Amino acid sequence: MTPAAPNPNTNEGTLSLLQALHALLSELPGLVSDRVNLFALELSRATQALAHIVVLALCALVLGTTAWLALCGGLALAALHAGVHWGVVVALVVVVNAALAYGAIRRALALTSLLHLTATLRHLTVPVSKLPALPINSDQSPSL
Repeated sequence: MTPAAPNPNTNEGTLSLLQALHALLSELPGLVSDRVNLFALELSRATQALAHIVVLALCALVLGTTAWLALCGGLALAALHAGVHWGVVVALVVVVNAALAYGAIRRALALTSLLHLTATLRHLTVPVSKLPALPINSDQSPSL
């Protein structure tokens, strides 16, 4: 069987361009699926890493809390042995802990303003003053 003779009415450049376009379009789903698979694998790995980070942070929190309690207890015991009244020691420990908790809460509340993504919203939204005015014709009622 012999190959078909080229048609003299078709342009060889157009035919090769169409073949290249067809080859590109046939490769496109594979390229997209490869990217999606890579994204899924990376997302899975990131999720596992985040879970490990949360567990380690909770461990650090528990260990930090016990260390803080030991420090407060040791300082309170030392103050009691130094002759300070127990009521003053308890009040001092409560005041120091309350002041630190207050500072942490104020800092956390100050950080909440960063959760609103204000710079992104400012860049992605169009102010109402810059929107084009829609012509309103009061003579015509909307037809349904």
